[in-house]
Amino acid sequence: MTMSPNAPRLVAGVAALMVSASALAEPADVVRAYVDAYNAHDVNAMLALVDDDLTWFMIEEDEMRTEISGTKYLELGMTAFFQAMPEGRSEIRALTVSGSFVSVVEEAFWQTADDSGSQCAMAVYEVIDELIHRVWYYDSHPCDAPASPDDATIRQN
Repeated sequence: MTMSPNAPRLVAGVAALMVSASALAEPADVVRAYVDAYNAHDVNAMLALVDDDLTWFMIEEDEMRTEISGTKYLELGMTAFFQAMPEGRSEIRALTVSGSFVSVVEEAFWQTADDSGSQCAMAVYEVIDELIHRVWYYDSHPCDAPASPDDATIRQN
């Protein structure tokens, strides 16, 4: 049996594809990186983690509306938010993964000259090819107890 002179390149190419496929970030890692970028108020890092056609839905009571459509509006909204709330941050209290969907309970913290506090909300992120494509963000509610990294529940299906 003779080997083609291109065989070593073919084997190397297949190996490189296998390595790059195994190095892909898991959906939960993408969501965690997005929350980290949010906490750093790094709008550019946030934009790097979302698809250009991002759609962000807000669900309140029996109504669902499109809050953000496209990265331009995410950039404008987050820039304005961080200017208004320079102390704003979020922590993931619970996280569950099912395929490309990551559901989280986030606790958002804020502080202004007149007020400070926190509230919780559930969100579902759809992550495809390491980018957030859609987010469904549910109405906020009071949190049950203070969040800590040890409290976050992680389940992957």
